[in-house]
Amino acid sequence: MGNLSAFMKNEFKKEGIVEIPGFDRFTDDNGKPVKFHVRVLPFDKIEAIRGFYRHERIAYDRKKNPIIANGQIVKEVSYDNTAAAKNIMIEALVYPNLKDKDLMKFYDCEDVMDMPYKVFTQEEYAELQNRLAVALHLATPEDGDEDDVEAAKN
Repeated sequence: MGNLSAFMKNEFKKEGIVEIPGFDRFTDDNGKPVKFHVRVLPFDKIEAIRGFYRHERIAYDRKKNPIIANGQIVKEVSYDNTAAAKNIMIEALVYPNLKDKDLMKFYDCEDVMDMPYKVFTQEEYAELQNRLAVALHLATPEDGDEDDVEAAKN
């Protein structure tokens, strides 16, 4: 067996920040679209967020008796994918910071979970979800997107 120091480097514990293309609607003072900054969340943090939106409960038959199969109680599992995806977006975006109090005030928003819908159009929201999935290594880039992601990293 070898030395484990190859696996114990401080940079492995840091969350990196990458840039991804923004949208034409959001421009800087020179009229150029601003790039978004994304915190590359560790997989365990993403799984913890997802777990928060996963709910289990005992399954019952019509007579309100617990359903048992193979000697075990059957559970119904529900998962709110939409809320989990919004929460991951909110946690991953560094710029724009959707938790920023001034930004929330500007959009007249009390609940940070509503911010993605206030700031982005439906089309932008869907595209941003795709870009975040690639940046967070939850999806592979589609043809043509790979160059955008690589350019944003440099």
